[in-house]
Amino acid sequence: MRRAGFRLFWRWKSRRRGPARRLDAQTIDLIQRVARENPLWGAEWIRGELLKLGLHVDKRTIQKYQRAARSSTTSGPA
Repeated sequence: MRRAGFRLFWRWKSRRRGPARRLDAQTIDLIQRVARENPLWGAEWIRGELLKLGLHVDKRTIQKYQRAARSSTTSGPA
């Protein structure tokens, strides 16, 4: 009984509070372009550059779009 109450409390405590904010297409394109042009930059570095431009984007969001941009390009020796 106590375990179920604890689980219920944390499920309530960690619920989403409102709709998720969507990034506009320009920001997504910018993230993917920077990721393609700078293959050694990680998500934290790109996040820092976006902050300089006044764009507040979460690191996990950048990783998601960065992964999509880098998987579409071919890498390795030619």
